[in-house]
Amino acid sequence: MVLLQLSARINLIRVSEDVGSLFLLHLGAMVLLLGMETLSLALIGTTPGKLLFGLKILREDGSKLDFAEAGQRTVYVVLFYGFAQTLIGSRIPLLSIAGIGMLVWACWQVYHEKPLFWEADQLYLDGSTKERAFWDNRWNYLRVAGYLAAWALCLGLMVGGHYLAARPPHRGASLTAEEFVDNYNQCMAFAYGKEHVTHRLTLAGTFEEKPSQGVVIYMWGEPPVPEGYFIFDQERDRLRKVVFTRTYEGDGPLEGEKTYSVGIPYDEIHVAMRSFLWGRLGDQGVRALYEALAEGEGNYHASLKGVQVDSAMRFSGYSFFGERVLFAQEGEMQSYFVEFAMEWTE
Repeated sequence: MVLLQLSARINLIRVSEDVGSLFLLHLGAMVLLLGMETLSLALIGTTPGKLLFGLKILREDGSKLDFAEAGQRTVYVVLFYGFAQTLIGSRIPLLSIAGIGMLVWACWQVYHEKPLFWEADQLYLDGSTKERAFWDNRWNYLRVAGYLAAWALCLGLMVGGHYLAARPPHRGASLTAEEFVDNYNQCMAFAYGKEHVTHRLTLAGTFEEKPSQGVVIYMWGEPPVPEGYFIFDQERDRLRKVVFTRTYEGDGPLEGEKTYSVGIPYDEIHVAMRSFLWGRLGDQGVRALYEALAEGEGNYHASLKGVQVDSAMRFSGYSFFGERVLFAQEGEMQSYFVEFAMEWTE
């Protein structure tokens, strides 16, 4: 099950972007979960997690549940705990308290050895009771160790899956413009989620707006600063140079009612680095390069491993809000300049 979830996590970023495909993916995972739980209970009377603690779920007469009983139990459990978790994550205090109350009630019932509503005519075999403490059985220490090891394995698989999914699809030291564009769009979608990415990079170096059902509201006015764009220099099917530019020059002092905010494109630059330099520098090298650029407040020049990186940022008529947002100042003329270039020197 873990491996299947990991595969879905790695490939989620590469499936069709329409809502229907994502819905089917999540629906398939739910059906798989219900099916495997039901199958395990009906065939062997336990699940991998329960097996680690020596637990089995049987009828009161000691026989195993049939498929209908196992399926009914699984559905009830998923609905109960899923609903409780949904209430807890709702961020509405009363609903969150209600969700916590559901879980407390379940724990209270178990502690007092009272069956939950999905456990009618069922019992746990080899579980701990008030008369027999769980830790009285020395084998249970090994079961706990196995449970923790299973969690560690799951955590390792999730971290490894995240790392694999974060890599650009084209990782060669030499790329074409088409491969760079594909890398950029895939990395941006992975970093921010497909549903949050509003623009896609095109082969022309410009950005096209993706269809969206939402509406963008500018709290301080729509910025007149145009979107940035890329320039590609390709020779013999090899992309030698990538330049990102975003500039704006105001035509006069800004009036008070026209003030606006505008971001500094650190994210676009970071994704461009990962898309172009991963094959030569790797994850750690790209990260170190970006951190050095950020420390220099966007002004940075370096030559390493056959690539020249040049970055320049200049702003006037703005005040900083944090490190990535600028506010246009009333009565001043705005100037906005960002240019970032990467070029192979070999």
